[in-house]
Amino acid sequence: MVSNPLELLIFLPLIFCLNWFFSQKSLKVINSFIIMFFQCFAFSNENQTHEVLNGLTLYSDRMSIPYMTKLIDNNYNVISEWETEYYVASTPYILPDASVLIPYRAFHIPWGGGAMNGRISRFNFWGELLWDYVVDIENISPHHDIEPLPNGNLLLLSWEKKSYNDAIQMGKINIELGYEIWPTVIHELEPVGFDSVNIVWEWHLWDHLIQDIDPNLPNYGIISENPQLIDINLIDIPFSPVGSTSQGDWFHCNSIHYNSSLDQIVFSSRYTDEFYIIDHSTTMEEAASSYGGIYEKGGNILYRWGNPLNYGRGDSSNQKLNNQHSVNWISDGFPGAGNIIVFNNGYSNVLELDLPHVNGHYFLNENDAFLPEDALWIYDGNFDSGYQSGAFRLKNGNTFITLTTTNRIIEINQIGEIVWDFQLQEGNPTGGYIARALKYSMDYFKNNLLFSNKIGWNLVGIPFNAINPEVSSIYPNSNIEASLSFDSTYFESQNMMNGNGYWVNFEQESNTLMLGGSNDELDIYLNIGWNLISGPSKSISITNIIDDAGIIVPNTIYGYSYGYHKTDSLEPGNGYWLRTISEGTISMNNYNITSNHLITDPYIDSLLYSSNRIITNGNNILYFNSSSLDDFAIEFSMPPKPPESAFDIRFFNDMMMCNNDSCFIEVTSDYDSININFMVNDFNNWEYVWVIYDAEEINILNS
Repeated sequence: MVSNPLELLIFLPLIFCLNWFFSQKSLKVINSFIIMFFQCFAFSNENQTHEVLNGLTLYSDRMSIPYMTKLIDNNYNVISEWETEYYVASTPYILPDASVLIPYRAFHIPWGGGAMNGRISRFNFWGELLWDYVVDIENISPHHDIEPLPNGNLLLLSWEKKSYNDAIQMGKINIELGYEIWPTVIHELEPVGFDSVNIVWEWHLWDHLIQDIDPNLPNYGIISENPQLIDINLIDIPFSPVGSTSQGDWFHCNSIHYNSSLDQIVFSSRYTDEFYIIDHSTTMEEAASSYGGIYEKGGNILYRWGNPLNYGRGDSSNQKLNNQHSVNWISDGFPGAGNIIVFNNGYSNVLELDLPHVNGHYFLNENDAFLPEDALWIYDGNFDSGYQSGAFRLKNGNTFITLTTTNRIIEINQIGEIVWDFQLQEGNPTGGYIARALKYSMDYFKNNLLFSNKIGWNLVGIPFNAINPEVSSIYPNSNIEASLSFDSTYFESQNMMNGNGYWVNFEQESNTLMLGGSNDELDIYLNIGWNLISGPSKSISITNIIDDAGIIVPNTIYGYSYGYHKTDSLEPGNGYWLRTISEGTISMNNYNITSNHLITDPYIDSLLYSSNRIITNGNNILYFNSSSLDDFAIEFSMPPKPPESAFDIRFFNDMMMCNNDSCFIEVTSDYDSININFMVNDFNNWEYVWVIYDAEEINILNS
């Protein structure tokens, strides 16, 4: 027995923080409890800021048969997938409307090198083909990467075929008779109709070459004095037989990315061990020249980094890149925003670079190399991936890395710890092949809704009428073909509709992407008693529920999260309970219209503030020994019990309030333990507590 009040402050929290072990057993509480105001806490690592990003990963497996692109969640559940006729060249992209752009192999272009594509298709979330373009631009062969633009267009990275004579006239040496040379060309394509494009912008590397061999040619100059141009003799043409489909691959670019804030493009060349930045604001005429654009340099190189020996500056110690891929800017709002991140294959690391510039104007001192001298951040992860691969910064500061040679995708936090790890087709003889994967945070899908579902029973609703209303389509990761709806009793429902609430059971935590459209207004017909409902496609306050007939019982709108709790708002994707005194129709919207009927009762709120309470799982509240609430008993009635095994706690007779001398608490749970918080305000009436355990019940006694 503890008799000293000061001792109670120290000791009682130890009593009430004991875990109560049971499995669908009865908890009996006789009288009421304690002396003062206490809280006990279940501690978690809330200070950890480098957890895995809650989002979806998109990747293509080049070796899969059929050829598949998949969208998976953090638990490796397939959220959606798309099949293409041939293998994907490099990186697929998902757009904010959840459609995907996939560049993949086509065989109508007979020449090209590694990672050729030639066909670009856009599919909606369910796999319906929306746009299908087979590239038919003269003398080009698309390869490796594309880049979706904010205006709906896309950048296409290609080889441009030039002949042996073309090369000689530009001052190319060390080229075998009959060989070709394929410099880089970038096109901006505007999709038109179902299978066409308009070319709205283009940039040709061929227009920005220099050589120091033949002074009689117009592109003659001193290499070190012209870092804005590319030395055509920097690289020899790789040997391959004349007529080979890959004998002109000279520059070998492998990734492209766009910065909308600067209106600049960055691309990577594996063979030069450099990446390059150019101006996208130019006209096509300016892009072919050395003037114009917001940076007044036309299509010349604005910035380059990785190997300054290429432009006659520095020495071998200044080379920082080797066979790199996946150069990209870190997005606005992300940690490191505006910096460059690149996968450095030859040196087996990932680099983050802080480029020296003011509003896109880059600094370069005379005779010096472009800065920085060293990376701002380096990840050396003990990996070796000699081809393809990629690295991207995520919204939470983590970095998302694809290791192509081992078919592995990892997410690392800011101190280099792996927080998520995906191994493709482990043990599969084909081995698989992921060129680069991308991860998208939940809020990327601006026009649709993405929800997290917990293990077990979830109380859900759909925020708009789905194109396919079947439960198995909306929730492909639930373990049943039907949901549980309610009309006086639970019943199975194969289809779901906006305005109704449902119970759905999930075998593991997963994300659900819901597609449909905006639904800002909703009318719901209610039966007398308890109803399962859901709200519109935007969060609304319960004061935006219009109940002109006054059928809703105040304070009886409940949500569910590890137990029932009263709610002040309706969130899209969630289901809710609501009690009525008669049947009728209610309306809801997000126009800030206050209901004519009292959905909440401010007087009740003031009484609850001074009431004794028991809190489980952080938000499930029971009130006791509060006689001032007796006149409002119906407002403390609880909804029907959840499906079997879902957590539930309530007083006897389905109430969340008890003012009797003896109160019985009924608990249903498959948890190993429950954390209980007590908040007791009438501390003058209580002195001490006995806690007694037995096989069937836990008794909490007042002496």
